[in-house]
Amino acid sequence: MSEIRRGRFGWAAGAVGFAAAVATLLGAGPQTRRAPGLPADPLVPDTALEVPGGPALVLEAAKGLPAAGIRISAPHDPYRPGAAMTLVALALDRARPLADLVGASLWGGVEHGRIAYHVIGDLGDVDELAWIARLLASRPSREGLRAASTRRRAHADRVAETPHGRVVAAIDGLSGGHGGEGSGAAAAQAGGFAEIENLWERSHARDRLRVFVLGDVPVPVALSELSFVGAPAGGRAVPAVDSAGAVLSPGAGAPATEAGARRRPAPTPTPPTTAWAGAFFSLGYPGDPAALVGQQALAAGLRGLNPRGVVVRVQHGLGESARWTAVTATALAQREADAALAEVLSLMSAAALGARWAAAAEAAQGDLLAAASTAAGWLRLADRHYRRAGFARGAATALETVGKPELDAVAATFESSLVRLGGGR
Repeated sequence: MSEIRRGRFGWAAGAVGFAAAVATLLGAGPQTRRAPGLPADPLVPDTALEVPGGPALVLEAAKGLPAAGIRISAPHDPYRPGAAMTLVALALDRARPLADLVGASLWGGVEHGRIAYHVIGDLGDVDELAWIARLLASRPSREGLRAASTRRRAHADRVAETPHGRVVAAIDGLSGGHGGEGSGAAAAQAGGFAEIENLWERSHARDRLRVFVLGDVPVPVALSELSFVGAPAGGRAVPAVDSAGAVLSPGAGAPATEAGARRRPAPTPTPPTTAWAGAFFSLGYPGDPAALVGQQALAAGLRGLNPRGVVVRVQHGLGESARWTAVTATALAQREADAALAEVLSLMSAAALGARWAAAAEAAQGDLLAAASTAAGWLRLADRHYRRAGFARGAATALETVGKPELDAVAATFESSLVRLGGGR
C-alpha cells in the first residue's frame, strides 16, 4: 500500500466511544437493519445511497461519537502509479492549510486498487470537513506540481535501487504502469500535468466516486454538501481551486515539470550491493476473505522463521488490481537469499497453509474488528468491502466460514501466479 500522511488531529475521546460501540456488537452477527430496541451494528452503515449522476454515498451515524470522518475514493483508472501519487500529494498540499485551521487529520494514498482521501475532525466542524473533502477531490492545478513531481521522482529513483523496488516495478510492468513505488526509471519520464489531469478526469468522474461519512451527519446535509464532488460525468469539469478556495486560471502556478525532465534519458538503477532473491504472486483479490486468511497464515509462518543474516520483506496490495504480493530476501551470500526465499514460498503450500488456517482465520477476523474500532479504520473497511452484502460485517461473517475449499483455492492461486525474479550481485 502506498500512502502519504498529513495532519495532527487527535480524537481520543471519539475513538474510545466508537471502539466501545463496536466491542458491544462483536458477537452480534449479520445485521443489515436496526431491530427495535437494539443499537445499529457499527460494521453495517446506516444508509447507502446512489445519487443520480453523482457519487455513491454511505453514511454511519455512530451516535455519541464527537468526531466525524469523510472518505472519498476513486477507481485507479487509468492505472498510473506515479501520476496517482503526485495527484494525491497535490490534493493534500491544497487541503492542508484548511485542515490545520480546524485541527483535522488528513490522509491520502492508493490502496485496495483505488485512489482515496479522508479527513477526520470534530463533529462540530463538519461543514469545514465537507469543504476539505471537496477540495481533496477537486481538479488538480499546476500549483506546487514542480515540488511534488520532484519529490515523487526522487523517492521512486531511490526505491528503484533496492531489490524490493525491482520486484514492485515488475508488478507495475504487468499493467503497463508508468512508474510505481518501485519504478524510478518510469517515474522520471511520467507525471506531467497532462497525465495527472487525465487521470483525475477519468477516475474522479462524479458517478464513479464513493463517499463515506462517519458521524452524526443528517442525510440531507450530507447530500447537499457532498453530492457534487469530483468532475461531472461527461460534462464540463469543475475549476481548479487553491487552498483558500480561489479559482485558478488554466496553467496557473509552477510549470508541470522541469523542461529537461521530459527529455533526459531514464536513469539506470544502481545494482544492489547485496545478494537478493525475489518473487511475486497473488492470493486473491482485495477483500476476498480467503486471501485475507492467506495473508495471515503467511505472516504467522514468517514469525516462525529465523533466517540468520537474511532480511525478508513482504508487501501486499500491489499492482493495478491490488492483488499482488511481493517478497524479497536480501543477504550477503546469494545461496542464503535463495534459501530464505524458498523457505518463505514453502509457507504457501496447501499443507503449510492447513497447519495455520484456523488460527489465521481467527486472527483475520480479530484484525478486521479491531480496525473498525477507529474512524480511519472504519472508513477504510467500508470502502474495501463496499461491494459485499453487509459491508464489513459481511466480511467478518465470511471469515467464520472459510474452510478447506477456500484454502485449496488460495494455494492454487499462489501456484498459478508465482513469478520468481533473479537476484545476485
